[in-house]
Amino acid sequence: MEDEQQPSPHYLKGFNNGYLLAQYEPELLNNLLASPNPENEYMQAMAHGKNQFEQEKLVAEMKQIREKQKHNLRRKR
Repeated sequence: MEDEQQPSPHYLKGFNNGYLLAQYEPELLNNLLASPNPENEYMQAMAHGKNQFEQEKLVAEMKQIREKQKHNLRRKR
């Protein structure tokens, strides 16, 4: 088993802020990530938080579609 390295508090803060901004202020987050800020751990973490939110949102949408399809199939029987 490999040793898992714990993310730094700075990274965690960036990740969480990126996740929340993706959820509530996606335009602001996109502007921040597109700005000419140097590539640093915090900005990378914000991008990772954004990606995590988008993945979770997509999975939730796919589940909704599947449930709707199941419901429609049951109604047709």
